[in-house]
Amino acid sequence: MENLSIQAAAAAFIAMSIQRWHTLMPDFGLSDNDSIYFELVEAYSQKHRHYHTLDHLDACLSHLDQVRKGIARAHEIELALWFHDAVYDPHSCDNEIKSAEWATSFLRHNDVNSDVIDRVYSLIMATVHDAEPKRSDEALLVDIDLAILRSKPSTFRKFEADVRAEYKWVRTAIFKQRRRQILLSFLSRERIFHTTYFYENYEGQARENIAWAVARLGSS
Repeated sequence: MENLSIQAAAAAFIAMSIQRWHTLMPDFGLSDNDSIYFELVEAYSQKHRHYHTLDHLDACLSHLDQVRKGIARAHEIELALWFHDAVYDPHSCDNEIKSAEWATSFLRHNDVNSDVIDRVYSLIMATVHDAEPKRSDEALLVDIDLAILRSKPSTFRKFEADVRAEYKWVRTAIFKQRRRQILLSFLSRERIFHTTYFYENYEGQARENIAWAVARLGSS
């Protein structure tokens, strides 16, 4: 049944997004590249994923659509979003690097300009979330990736449950301690969201959600 639901989700995503992919490729001077498209769909459909799925990718692309007007290199941000969680193994600490390397390999294979490749690589690596974004496009991509933090409470609770499901192999006490540390690191920041749009519209709800999650996890 789980595999059927994954297949259904993938089929629904394909129906909505393959045209989007076809529209994106000419922005890089490329043809359709359907083989990579389907490899990405397959990657985001892996059964061990609960949050980092096609739904997350679709939400990120939708957030980009809300703010993309006037962005000089929106196509680079979009491609980075397609690849940013392409490699996701909860047991690993180098998912972002491998995802960025996959994007780099794809672009190099298609003889895309090295400056473009470097920017896309940096965009994906910004989703490590361990440092302040260096450029405005990185700041926007990071905010898009973190947009789940400002969702309505019921959606945020499902997000927290999905994250736990991806780390079900971690002992409960250890998971709670580490998850609490991660969430507190966001609360300790002067700003969770870097861009004006996300900060003005979503900062308050994100802080409320995170505070709820921290309280639920308890002290440690």
